[in-house]
Amino acid sequence: MSTAGELEQVYTGWRYPKEWLTEGFYLESPKLTYKDGYYYMTSAQGGTAGPATSHMIVSARAASLDGPWENSPHNPVIRTKHRREQWWSKGHGTLVDTPEGDWYLVYHAYEKDYYPLGRQSLLEPVTWTADGWFTAGDQEAGAAPAIGLPSKPDRALVSEESGGLGLHWHFWGGVHREDYRIDKNSVVLKAVPGEQSGPLLCIPVHHTYTAEVTIAVEDGAYGTLGLFYKLGFHYGIGFDGREAFAYRNGNTSERSAASGGSVTLRLINDEHEVSLYFMDAKGEWSKLDHGFEMSGFHHNVLGGFLSLRIALQASGAGEVRFSGFKYRAGL
Repeated sequence: MSTAGELEQVYTGWRYPKEWLTEGFYLESPKLTYKDGYYYMTSAQGGTAGPATSHMIVSARAASLDGPWENSPHNPVIRTKHRREQWWSKGHGTLVDTPEGDWYLVYHAYEKDYYPLGRQSLLEPVTWTADGWFTAGDQEAGAAPAIGLPSKPDRALVSEESGGLGLHWHFWGGVHREDYRIDKNSVVLKAVPGEQSGPLLCIPVHHTYTAEVTIAVEDGAYGTLGLFYKLGFHYGIGFDGREAFAYRNGNTSERSAASGGSVTLRLINDEHEVSLYFMDAKGEWSKLDHGFEMSGFHHNVLGGFLSLRIALQASGAGEVRFSGFKYRAGL
């Protein structure tokens, strides 16, 4: 694949009203679809994040790739019109069709008031008009379909089918992805010195959720159960073999003695407010006083187009064993 000939600009986008609140004009990500003698260009404008009303999907068509390109009379095909809506910054759409002849727009958006969950994928049916344009969603209300989420999504550390690490788990930045082993139903992470190691992550999907894991450590190592956005923004609870402690970007506080060789750590995120618990050999849950408020852990504050993920991390020297991981919606 290579370019041929001189660079030529054939399309400049759709000029939305200046009074609209966006992140910027930012014409980007054109996708081409050929249908019934026309090339349809589906593009993003308005900025991927920023204000709730920023992003949008626009359409243009032409009989030739060289143009002239005609903007759709239905632009923007999809857009968040007001921050009261369920989905914010709706945009970056792709037209897809099925073998049955149905058409859809796949795009992403942020859920209202839940930026830390990151951009989520949405799907809307497309209707083709008699004059060859397409529309999607409720054009008056700007509505998007609700997404049903399982109350008990599979987040097991070890897959029952493969016996390996669950596919929904991933290492931050791909680093240290070989520094683990599976031992029966446990994942044993090699402890890495310092706080710049890549934790093992999975994506939560609920407004309120509880995560638990049992941790056993070797001398010189400590393990944590936390919430991670990116390096330098990682909060949670940990265990070093003797004490449970609150954990914030590598700094520990409120240490509490924990008896036995392992503890079960619990983290509850209740609509951005996080509380921390541990259970040692005595079999009773103890709550730390230290808690966190994490509604600001998202792209508009920290950049990166990331999300707040559940994190397991082994630090220091030696190994940390993680077992019995549980994730559930609610408290």
